[in-house]
Amino acid sequence: MSGWKGKTTTALNLRVGPGTGFERITTLEEGVLLDILEQQGDWFHVACEELEGYVHGDYVKFPRAAKSATAMAIRAEPGLQHPVVVAIYEDTQLLVFDRQGGWCEVVALGLPGYALEDDLLFPQVAQTTGHVNLRTGPSTDHRILTMLPPGVQVHIWEELGAWVYIADTVRSGYLHTDFVKRILDDHVPTHTVAKKKLAPGEIALEPHASERITLPSGASALERQMAAIWNRLGGLLAALSAELGIDPAVAVAVLAVESGGRAFGPDGRMIIRFENQVFYDKWGKDHEALFRQHFTFDAKRRWTGHQWRPSADEAWRPCHGSQAVEWEVFEFAAGLNDTAAKYAISMGGPQIMGFNYATLGYDSVQAMFDAFAAGEAAQVAGLFSFIRGRRVPSAKMRALQVRDFEAFARYYNGPGQAVHYGSQLQERYDALRALREEQIQRA
Repeated sequence: MSGWKGKTTTALNLRVGPGTGFERITTLEEGVLLDILEQQGDWFHVACEELEGYVHGDYVKFPRAAKSATAMAIRAEPGLQHPVVVAIYEDTQLLVFDRQGGWCEVVALGLPGYALEDDLLFPQVAQTTGHVNLRTGPSTDHRILTMLPPGVQVHIWEELGAWVYIADTVRSGYLHTDFVKRILDDHVPTHTVAKKKLAPGEIALEPHASERITLPSGASALERQMAAIWNRLGGLLAALSAELGIDPAVAVAVLAVESGGRAFGPDGRMIIRFENQVFYDKWGKDHEALFRQHFTFDAKRRWTGHQWRPSADEAWRPCHGSQAVEWEVFEFAAGLNDTAAKYAISMGGPQIMGFNYATLGYDSVQAMFDAFAAGEAAQVAGLFSFIRGRRVPSAKMRALQVRDFEAFARYYNGPGQAVHYGSQLQERYDALRALREEQIQRA
């Protein structure tokens, strides 16, 4: 249940353990938003108001899932005259608690507020009837993400024959209809149920013309960079972000930090970075003398001190500095062992290491390399597969859903520079969000 939210329906005791025999921490007021950490019988382990404890499930209301039908502003109170809490893109997932006078009380991107009901799309509500595998695609040939027990509420966004696509802020994937029972909800008009889910190659890279960012005069270099990435890839980023329950601006920030938003260099080859220590782990340790003749790195801080030389009688050269150098080193290493060399490079705009090919759904690192080299859509899709991970939700995915950029950087880049990368991600995210909110205010 981790990653979900609830709301108290009455004044409710928060206790140190799952039972009335445990000490009371405090009494929560009616309407307090809860982060649900886990369920233990009839009790929920929750976090709220900088406190953590247990509440009885009979007094917790759970939200409905929804998506934004268009770019929209979430307001502090129901009404267009109230301040904007956050601006969201089309196809962003929200949690809906209550309806009042054409407005819905929602949580969007982790922030509470109000949205116009007419601007929301609602899925069909269903419940699992037995233990069922959640898969990456609509057939038993696709990889199993997790197994759901009976009685789990799910939200159906698309039907594909004997399969349904379900998604919320906790999980997404495909279930067989034999294990799903729909729950009648008279409050949800049928015309609002789910748009067809498209493969990345079928989704336009660019955002709709109305979603493009127009830069103000005197925009900074950072603002220009973020707007350029969004205006080039926003359509695909928004669609894939909705599936993971993250803000598309987060994905733009990741691309900006990893590669400056570039997928290919001036010569048309994809952006890469060769990592000496990975080539050593994948090949060099079994060919120690030959590796040491051509490559070196700092033994204590392995991601530093990268040098190479084509032959033992030449001076050592830096491995990094330009894409021409990166490709020269990579191609030399590939001549020694092609697979290990591809394992040892980070590829394209998202800069994902080749040894992660299976997490992205590829049968081999060569297949990943060829797909990334062929076009940017595959690179962006690969970024989201990597964030999703093999377990849903992955630690990377959860970190981005709550915008814990330092934690994400630790999972994505390793612990060595997590604080540095995290601050860069935050800076770029804030820049794009500010641009987007300014544009909505001007509209």
